[in-house]
Amino acid sequence: MPFDPASLPRDPDRLIDMIVELHDENAKLQAMLETMRRALYGARSERFETDAAQLALDLQDVSTAPAELAPPKPRPQDQPARPKPVRNIGRLPRHLPREDVVIEPGIDGCPCCQGALHRIGEDVSEMLDVVPAISG
Repeated sequence: MPFDPASLPRDPDRLIDMIVELHDENAKLQAMLETMRRALYGARSERFETDAAQLALDLQDVSTAPAELAPPKPRPQDQPARPKPVRNIGRLPRHLPREDVVIEPGIDGCPCCQGALHRIGEDVSEMLDVVPAISG
């Protein structure tokens, strides 16, 4: 749209009306631009869940107010958000054979006071024995 200063009216009231119209049109275009930016670059939780063709049709009616996002879809209370992951961190597979080794102290009483010993704690660890392959 070329701008020609000679074609502008000389009436100040008409100029004010034109400025107000241009300001309203600019605000509408800014709202459309913000809607498109939010749809393209917004955080995943703020993205529109609408088809691009429907979004293009909806932009003709965008007002200067910020666009409302679609409400999240409710999920049943008994259904978890996602299944709990099955992880085996720090443990050997269950199908491997186990061998429990208990190491007891060589004495039954305290060497200082000759009182009975009691368990303070225990350490449990799993190790995998590697048996080298024998060729033969």
